[in-house]
Amino acid sequence: MGNDGLNLSPSGPNARYIELPAQARSVLPVVASTNPACAENLAANATCAPGPITTPYYSNYGATGAISAPGGSYPEGPSTGTSGFIMGACSTGLTNTTEGLPSTGQSFGCFNLGHVQYVQAMGTSAAAPLVAGAAAILRAAHPTWTATQIITTLQTTAAPTLNLPASLTLN
Repeated sequence: MGNDGLNLSPSGPNARYIELPAQARSVLPVVASTNPACAENLAANATCAPGPITTPYYSNYGATGAISAPGGSYPEGPSTGTSGFIMGACSTGLTNTTEGLPSTGQSFGCFNLGHVQYVQAMGTSAAAPLVAGAAAILRAAHPTWTATQIITTLQTTAAPTLNLPASLTLN
């Protein structure tokens, strides 16, 4: 839905804005939620600590019918153990290449980070693939369902989350 921290509810202060594609017809808006093992804490030198699932400072919220999924939260935390970030699979680059400008025998790999298998990610871009994966599982289990049936099932089976305005949390 976006990483501008805007309230996009129909009666909210930003009702005149349209966030595409999140507010288009027949689209399931995805809101990011924080990591309960590393609750959002923007204070200087903050460390990861358990806390409630909330809307992170960056996530837009309030679109009708939105569903949330983990999008990550600050602090970053250590690279091992608990972190507010989401770990995502990454392309390790072209087979049998070395790191460098794409040319014969070279490729950048993942996000110009080199030939790594996983990266830390944060944002609605980290949350959306989790919802897409759930939709793909539903589609595989029910190949004749329409997009509307899949969206409705995701919305009706998600758990309401008190700390996320007008959204449901994907279980």
